[in-house]
This record gives sequence, C-alpha cells and structure tokens, in this order.
Amino acid sequence: MITLQIKTGQINKEWLYKGKNATYLNLVLFPSQNDPYGNDWIVKQSLSKEQRAAGVKAPIIGNGKNIGAAKPTSGGEDVL
Repeated sequence: MITLQIKTGQINKEWLYKGKNATYLNLVLFPSQNDPYGNDWIVKQSLSKEQRAAGVKAPIIGNGKNIGAAKPTSGGEDVL
C-alpha cells in the first residue's frame, strides 16, 4: 500500500479533468531517492501530451510512503 500526502493548494485546477459524473485529478508517482523525511515517492500533477511536448514542468504537489512490503524500483514499478 502507498499512502499519499497532497498539498491541495498546489493543484493546478485548470488541469483537472471533467468527466460525465465527476471531476478528476490525474497524478503521477516518481521514486524519491534519499528523502530526508523517509518518503518513497514524489507526487506530481499529470500533464497532457501537448504540455509535455511544449516542455511544461509538472508541479510537485506532494509525497508518498510505502506501507507494508511495496518498495519502488529504479524503473518506478512496485515490487511486492
């Protein structure tokens, strides 16, 4: 299990996805290396293909910790 802490004030509301019945926040997790607080993951708001092509940098909006056996690998996949 991975727990996340999100700084809601850092969310770019223009990038939220409006679905038929709800509004969605797309997130991406990146492995965190040598975090002084023991976090295993960096949480960023997801970018569109066009934003990535334009060189937009995804904002860091939080962090995450593994609870239990899951640990990040160098490729970003969970290993249980």
